[in-house]
Formats: sequence, structure tokens, C-alpha cells
Amino acid sequence: MEEIKITPVIDGLQLPGILVMPEHPVASILLIPGSLNSDVDGNFAPMFPGQPSAAPHAYKDLALQLASHGIAVLRYAKSGP
Repeated sequence: MEEIKITPVIDGLQLPGILVMPEHPVASILLIPGSLNSDVDGNFAPMFPGQPSAAPHAYKDLALQLASHGIAVLRYAKSGP
């Protein structure tokens, strides 16, 4: 399985992204980030001073699990609500 760094341009903004490509892909999906700012792995920066960050890396974990079943996954960071 290979992780390829890309920078898609969405509405004029360059966002960091990663394409997880299994050796023999059978399908592909676009993993769209949910609410809040998140990096490409699904980690969240503090929203208010003094608030801790959250690093569940949920999008990376999901992408790797899907890729282990032959599904190519494109995921990207999200800036803004």
C-alpha cells in the first residue's frame, strides 16, 4: 500500500491531501472531512486559547483500514467550519 501526498485545489484553496493506494485497488472513495478544522489525518487543533488539541487520527485509520480491503482512499485537510 502506498501513501501519495497531493495538493488538490478546491474553490481556489490548496489543501494538503493524501491518496492511499492499495496494490490492487477494486474501488475508490473520497473521504470528506466533517465539521471543524482538521488536518489530513483527522486531528483537530484547539479552537480556543487554552483548549487542548485532539489527535484521534480517525481519517488516517479509516483510510488504512479501507485500503487493506483494496479500496483506494483520497483524504484531505479542512480549514474552516
